[in-house]
Amino acid sequence: MSKGLKVGLGCAVSLFFCHVLLYQFDWQMAWSLWLGAQGAWIASALLALALGFLLRAVRWQRLITMQGASVDFSESARVFLASYAFNNLMPLRAGDAWRWYTTTQRFDLSGASVLGALFLERVADVIALGFLLVLCALYMGSKSGLGSELIDESGVALLLVGCVVLWLVIRFRHKLPHVITDFLSQFQASLSSTSSPRELSVLLLLSMFGWVCEGLLFHCCMHALGLSIDAVQSGITMAVSTFATLVPSSPGHLGTFDYAVHSCLSFWGVSKSMATAAALFIHIVLWLPITFAGLVAFITLSKASSQPSLNMIEKQYDECQ
Repeated sequence: MSKGLKVGLGCAVSLFFCHVLLYQFDWQMAWSLWLGAQGAWIASALLALALGFLLRAVRWQRLITMQGASVDFSESARVFLASYAFNNLMPLRAGDAWRWYTTTQRFDLSGASVLGALFLERVADVIALGFLLVLCALYMGSKSGLGSELIDESGVALLLVGCVVLWLVIRFRHKLPHVITDFLSQFQASLSSTSSPRELSVLLLLSMFGWVCEGLLFHCCMHALGLSIDAVQSGITMAVSTFATLVPSSPGHLGTFDYAVHSCLSFWGVSKSMATAAALFIHIVLWLPITFAGLVAFITLSKASSQPSLNMIEKQYDECQ
């Protein structure tokens, strides 16, 4: 599939979910809700956001240090932040390609090793986020029968799906598409770059606490708007909406992220208009500060050295993959 078609498909998905969310939306109520948000809770949300990204920046520094580079935290953190700004503003996760290229050039690392670091970062995020989601669901299950029933049913379904997938892999292992075998090889290479199980544990802990901070951001935003949502419900909403960003969409995950937040809040008993207003509010609190900080970081980096065009960077990134 061409890049243009991928971008068009992502924008179409975003437009669809935005239409579903904003159809007959009460903008007057939303403005009133946003303007009445409590400043102390917003400040707490921003503090949680800053702490979460600080932990992720530390994790990124450790990941590239594992590849044998001598890394200055200030520089690696600015590269990390700038890549998030590009992901928020440009399609097809262009920020990842930019981070890959800039890291190889600034820290004198091979493209394959940096690609492995990016891959391991994604794996750690999925494991940590999935663990937090299950933990929150189990806690809800201890409070009411709903969570335990969901866990039981989903657990059985996942077990059956896992058995089928395992059988297919064994049965057709010599006919697996190259993309799967390349994925497995990349995963093995990423793990081999870590010096010890202790390093893996540190990466997972940094990932875990980073997502906990993002869950706190959701919780603070809910309270800023006066919604009676507890910390566990906020954590589940954060995890589900984050996984929803895996669906192809426009830059910044417009529509898909918001619809997932809206769906969770509606499940917790929040009205449709209030849930939509809260989803948009959380999205702005997440998107605006990181995009601004990332652009500032990019400007400071650009003053130190020139950059090739983004199209050239993406071409080299695709070839490395």
